Formats: sequence, C-alpha cells, structure tokens
Amino acid sequence: MKKQILILTVFLFLCLLTFSQPNPGGNPADDGQTPIGSGVPLDGGLIALFVAGAAYGTKKLYKKRNDKK
Repeated sequence: MKKQILILTVFLFLCLLTFSQPNPGGNPADDGQTPIGSGVPLDGGLIALFVAGAAYGTKKLYKKRNDKK
C-alpha cells in the first residue's frame, strides 16, 4: 500500500510540474496580437477533475484493501 501511495504522489507531483512551466515566447514575426493556443480556459476545472479522480481512485483502493482483511 505504501508503494502505491508513493507512486501516486510522485505521479501527481510530476503532473503539477507541467503547470509550473512558463508560457512559451511568441512568434517573432507576429505583432503580438494573436493569442498563443486555442484560448480555452482549462485552469480550474481541469485541476478539479484531476483532484476528484485521484480522490475517487484512492477511495476505491482503500476500500478494496480493507475488504480483503
């Protein structure tokens, strides 16, 4: 169980590292008016979805482990 928690913690930490990267620079030939990316706001909802999925998975693992005892 400790190994699974460690793997889950490392995976979540690595996922969060992708959010801490700076925005890439723009196209040098561009005048700066065109936004980079699609402009879809994926910040709060996507993080909440990941947290909910991790919590659900942890609950299922905990319940499965306790049912075996």
